[in-house]
Amino acid sequence: MSDDERDEQQPDLTTRWSAALAERLQRVARHSSLGLLSQADERRFQALCEELHTLSDLIDRFELTQQTTEKS
Repeated sequence: MSDDERDEQQPDLTTRWSAALAERLQRVARHSSLGLLSQADERRFQALCEELHTLSDLIDRFELTQQTTEKS
C-alpha cells in the first residue's frame, strides 16, 4: 500500500477533534444553563466563553472562516 493510499484511509483527525470539542462545549453549556457546574467550573466556563468571543472577533476580522456557497 502506498503512502497516498494510507493517507486517504486515515480519518481526518482535525475534523474529528473539532467535532468532539464542539460536542463537549455544547454539553458544558447545557450543564451551565441548568446550574449543574460547580462554582469553580462555572468560572472556568465563563472565562472560556469570553476567550472564544474574543477569538470569534479576530476570526471575523481576518476572514478566516470558510465561505460556503449554496448550490441551486
